[in-house]
Amino acid sequence: MKIRPDSLYAELGRLNLRDEFFAWYAVESPSYAQIGEWLAARGLKSSLAALHRLVNSHYSQWRIAKAVEAADEEVLALPENVDQVTRDRIKGLRLDLAMRDISVDQALALIRLDQDREKTDLAARKIVILEAREAKTRETLANPDLTPEAREAELKKLFGLK
Repeated sequence: MKIRPDSLYAELGRLNLRDEFFAWYAVESPSYAQIGEWLAARGLKSSLAALHRLVNSHYSQWRIAKAVEAADEEVLALPENVDQVTRDRIKGLRLDLAMRDISVDQALALIRLDQDREKTDLAARKIVILEAREAKTRETLANPDLTPEAREAELKKLFGLK
Protein backbone atom coordinates (compact mmCIF):
# COMPACT_ATOMS: atom_id res chain seq x y z
CA MET A 1 0.00 0.00 0.00
CA LYS A 2 1.57 3.23 -1.15
CA ILE A 3 1.50 6.08 1.35
CA ARG A 4 0.22 9.36 -0.04
CA PRO A 5 2.61 12.21 0.78
CA ASP A 6 -0.31 14.45 1.77
CA SER A 7 -1.86 11.87 4.13
CA LEU A 8 -2.22 12.30 7.86
CA TYR A 9 0.02 9.26 8.33
CA ALA A 10 2.79 10.85 6.26
CA GLU A 11 2.37 14.15 8.12
CA LEU A 12 2.74 12.39 11.48
CA GLY A 13 5.91 10.77 10.15
CA ARG A 14 7.39 14.09 8.98
CA LEU A 15 6.72 15.60 12.43
CA ASN A 16 8.14 12.52 14.22
CA LEU A 17 4.80 12.05 15.96
CA ARG A 18 3.79 8.70 14.45
CA ASP A 19 5.12 6.51 17.27
CA GLU A 20 3.77 8.88 19.92
CA PHE A 21 0.32 8.94 18.30
CA PHE A 22 -0.04 5.20 17.78
CA ALA A 23 1.30 4.39 21.26
CA TRP A 24 -1.27 6.79 22.70
CA TYR A 25 -3.97 5.33 20.47
CA ALA A 26 -3.12 1.75 21.53
CA VAL A 27 -3.34 2.59 25.23
CA GLU A 28 -6.29 4.98 25.23
CA SER A 29 -8.55 3.59 22.43
CA PRO A 30 -9.88 7.12 21.89
CA SER A 31 -12.89 8.26 19.89
CA TYR A 32 -12.50 10.18 16.64
CA ALA A 33 -13.29 13.38 18.56
CA GLN A 34 -10.48 12.68 21.03
CA ILE A 35 -8.09 11.87 18.18
CA GLY A 36 -9.02 15.17 16.53
CA GLU A 37 -8.26 16.99 19.80
CA TRP A 38 -4.91 15.21 20.15
CA LEU A 39 -3.96 16.20 16.62
CA ALA A 40 -5.22 19.79 17.03
CA ALA A 41 -3.10 20.16 20.16
CA ARG A 42 -0.11 19.46 17.92
CA GLY A 43 -1.20 21.80 15.15
CA LEU A 44 -2.64 19.18 12.80
CA LYS A 45 -6.04 19.27 11.12
CA SER A 46 -7.84 16.28 9.68
CA SER A 47 -11.12 15.02 8.32
CA LEU A 48 -13.13 12.07 9.55
CA ALA A 49 -12.08 10.14 6.45
CA ALA A 50 -8.40 10.81 7.22
CA LEU A 51 -8.90 9.67 10.81
CA HIS A 52 -10.67 6.54 9.59
CA ARG A 53 -7.79 5.68 7.21
CA LEU A 54 -5.22 6.43 9.90
CA VAL A 55 -6.86 4.17 12.45
CA ASN A 56 -8.18 1.39 10.20
CA SER A 57 -5.34 1.09 7.71
CA HIS A 58 -2.17 2.59 9.04
CA TYR A 59 -2.43 1.47 12.66
CA SER A 60 -2.01 -2.17 11.60
CA GLN A 61 0.87 -1.22 9.34
CA TRP A 62 2.56 0.65 12.20
CA ARG A 63 2.05 -2.27 14.61
CA ILE A 64 3.63 -4.70 12.21
CA ALA A 65 6.55 -2.36 11.51
CA LYS A 66 7.13 -2.09 15.27
CA ALA A 67 6.89 -5.87 15.62
CA VAL A 68 9.46 -6.32 12.86
CA GLU A 69 11.79 -3.84 14.58
CA ALA A 70 11.31 -5.58 17.93
CA ALA A 71 11.86 -9.00 16.36
CA ASP A 72 15.06 -7.79 14.68
CA GLU A 73 16.32 -6.35 17.97
CA GLU A 74 15.36 -9.51 19.84
CA VAL A 75 17.12 -11.73 17.32
CA LEU A 76 20.22 -9.55 17.58
CA ALA A 77 20.13 -9.86 21.36
CA LEU A 78 20.30 -13.66 21.26
CA PRO A 79 23.58 -15.35 22.12
CA GLU A 80 25.91 -15.94 19.19
CA ASN A 81 25.69 -19.74 19.51
CA VAL A 82 21.95 -19.71 18.63
CA ASP A 83 21.53 -21.01 15.09
CA GLN A 84 19.83 -19.12 12.25
CA VAL A 85 16.81 -21.43 12.20
CA THR A 86 16.02 -20.56 15.82
CA ARG A 87 16.50 -16.86 15.11
CA ASP A 88 14.14 -17.07 12.12
CA ARG A 89 11.52 -18.96 14.16
CA ILE A 90 11.58 -16.36 16.92
CA LYS A 91 11.17 -13.59 14.38
CA GLY A 92 8.34 -15.49 12.69
CA LEU A 93 6.49 -16.01 15.96
CA ARG A 94 6.81 -12.33 16.77
CA LEU A 95 5.39 -11.40 13.38
CA ASP A 96 2.56 -13.92 13.72
CA LEU A 97 1.56 -12.27 16.99
CA ALA A 98 1.60 -8.84 15.39
CA MET A 99 -0.45 -9.96 12.39
CA ARG A 100 -3.14 -11.95 14.20
CA ASP A 101 -5.61 -9.04 14.35
CA ILE A 102 -5.39 -7.84 10.75
CA SER A 103 -7.39 -8.92 7.75
CA VAL A 104 -6.06 -11.17 5.01
CA ASP A 105 -6.10 -8.22 2.59
CA GLN A 106 -4.00 -6.12 4.98
CA ALA A 107 -1.58 -8.99 5.52
CA LEU A 108 -1.18 -9.47 1.76
CA ALA A 109 -0.66 -5.74 1.28
CA LEU A 110 2.06 -5.76 3.93
CA ILE A 111 3.73 -8.78 2.35
CA ARG A 112 3.72 -6.98 -1.01
CA LEU A 113 5.15 -3.88 0.67
CA ASP A 114 7.95 -5.99 2.18
CA GLN A 115 8.63 -7.64 -1.18
CA ASP A 116 8.79 -4.23 -2.84
CA ARG A 117 11.29 -3.11 -0.21
CA GLU A 118 13.42 -6.19 -0.87
CA LYS A 119 13.32 -5.53 -4.63
CA THR A 120 14.36 -1.93 -4.03
CA ASP A 121 17.24 -3.04 -1.80
CA LEU A 122 18.36 -5.54 -4.43
CA ALA A 123 18.20 -2.89 -7.16
CA ALA A 124 20.27 -0.53 -5.02
CA ARG A 125 22.93 -3.22 -4.52
CA LYS A 126 22.99 -3.88 -8.28
CA ILE A 127 23.51 -0.18 -8.94
CA VAL A 128 26.48 -0.11 -6.57
CA ILE A 129 28.03 -3.10 -8.34
CA LEU A 130 27.44 -1.59 -11.78
CA GLU A 131 28.88 1.76 -10.72
CA ALA A 132 31.99 0.02 -9.39
CA ARG A 133 32.34 -1.92 -12.65
CA GLU A 134 31.94 1.30 -14.64
CA ALA A 135 34.62 3.03 -12.56
CA LYS A 136 37.00 0.10 -13.04
CA THR A 137 36.26 0.13 -16.80
CA ARG A 138 37.03 3.85 -17.03
CA GLU A 139 40.22 3.30 -15.04
CA THR A 140 41.28 0.47 -17.34
CA LEU A 141 40.54 2.46 -20.49
CA ALA A 142 42.42 5.49 -19.19
CA ASN A 143 45.50 3.54 -18.07
CA PRO A 144 48.32 4.55 -20.46
CA ASP A 145 50.59 1.75 -19.22
CA LEU A 146 48.39 -1.01 -20.70
CA THR A 147 48.94 -2.31 -24.18
CA PRO A 148 45.82 -2.75 -26.33
CA GLU A 149 45.97 -6.51 -25.73
CA ALA A 150 46.34 -6.10 -21.96
CA ARG A 151 43.51 -3.54 -21.94
CA GLU A 152 41.28 -5.94 -23.86
CA ALA A 153 42.16 -8.79 -21.46
CA GLU A 154 41.33 -6.58 -18.44
CA LEU A 155 37.99 -5.56 -19.93
CA LYS A 156 37.08 -9.16 -20.73
CA LYS A 157 37.93 -10.13 -17.16
CA LEU A 158 35.80 -7.25 -15.84
CA PHE A 159 32.76 -8.32 -17.84
CA GLY A 160 33.28 -12.06 -17.36
CA LEU A 161 34.07 -12.78 -20.98
CA LYS A 162 36.49 -15.45 -22.15
